[in-house]
Amino acid sequence: DAGKLLGAALIPTAMSLPWLIVTYPALHKFTQYNAQSFGQAGTSLSFGTSLTTYLEGLPAMMSPLLLLAFIASLLVVGAKTHRALILLSVSCLSGFILLSLLSWAYPLDRYAMPALLAPAVYTGAAFSYAWSKRSTFFLRLSYCILAVVATAQYLLFSFAPYPLPVPEVVTRALPSIGIGLRTYHDLHEPSYPDKYDWGQMWVLSQIKQVDKDLPVYLQVLPNSRPFNVHTMEYAAKLAKSPVIATTMRQWAVTGDTIEFSPKTAMYYHWYLLKTGYQGNVFQSDKCQKAFDELTNYVRTSGKFRLIAMRSLPDHSICYLYRQK
Repeated sequence: DAGKLLGAALIPTAMSLPWLIVTYPALHKFTQYNAQSFGQAGTSLSFGTSLTTYLEGLPAMMSPLLLLAFIASLLVVGAKTHRALILLSVSCLSGFILLSLLSWAYPLDRYAMPALLAPAVYTGAAFSYAWSKRSTFFLRLSYCILAVVATAQYLLFSFAPYPLPVPEVVTRALPSIGIGLRTYHDLHEPSYPDKYDWGQMWVLSQIKQVDKDLPVYLQVLPNSRPFNVHTMEYAAKLAKSPVIATTMRQWAVTGDTIEFSPKTAMYYHWYLLKTGYQGNVFQSDKCQKAFDELTNYVRTSGKFRLIAMRSLPDHSICYLYRQK
């Protein structure tokens, strides 16, 4: 068994080594980018926090029903099955531990999904045992009910409310049994509406005072979680505003990119700027310089006038400029 375990570790390591060597520079840059982003946002992830987050996410990843089925399967299958699946169990558990050691990566559910292969295999083994001659009628009935409910759950998650309409009473009941979206230690709370007022509706009201109901383009330069182009887009939809929120900042894995020229800066009617923390880091010093040049151009070129300003929850100030 020790030889098999060693072989199971060495074979995938040898197969992945060429890929790791080729992609190491990009991986190193990505880890530096994430570490910088976490530092600017005041976020830190310890091994315990990440491991706890992954374990807490099991009901959301598997659904409470299938998690209970997996736990029951551990009791149903015999010692022979446990011995046969020892390599699978060790690899999945070690995967959880190794993921939790990555302090530069958000503990998102999708990273841990491959480890759910073990619960799936154990549940399948228990189903097989339920239909063996050694099984009881009660066990067979239980797994039949589980199969029906699991199928209904799959349809509910994948095809409701469209194209399958679901009664509102069902959707209201789902959170009470632990089925639904969850937060990750305040890393992924809803961006809008936030528990603090970041002034999205205030921005729209200021624009409306000047341009009434005309469709205008708003260039949003901050890119933090609660204050970015997407929260402005959502606010505009809620308010049924004709304002079109957009941004020159383009997201990339290793940081935002942006370019500046006086000509393109004049494409937009409005600019939304802020002091202090600007959100996601930039990919390079060149992009940071372009961002600084753009904001300086809006403030000092004389082609834009300051319409309004207000304080934000992070003690910064946002500025709203209109092209003259």
